Amino acid sequence: MIETILFSASWCGPCKTLKKYAKDNDISFTSVYDIDTEEGAELSALHGIRGVPTVITLSNSTELSRFTGMNIDKLNKIKETK
Repeated sequence: MIETILFSASWCGPCKTLKKYAKDNDISFTSVYDIDTEEGAELSALHGIRGVPTVITLSNSTELSRFTGMNIDKLNKIKETK
C-alpha cells in the first residue's frame, strides 16, 4: 500500500499554497500532520523533518521518496502513482 504523508505548519505560506494546489488538482494525502501539534512534532522528529512542507511517500513503511517545499512536478507525480 502506498501512503503519502504531508508535514505542514499553520504559519507556513508554502504549506498553504501546497495544500490549495493539492485540493484544486485532486491530489490527496494519506495523512497530514501539523508540526505545531504534539503528535505532529513527535512524528516530525521520527521522520527527520527539517523543513515544511515536506511530503513523504511510503510503501509498506519503506520510504520511496521525499521532497521539501512547493514542487508542482513532484506533487503531480503523487497523483500519477495513486
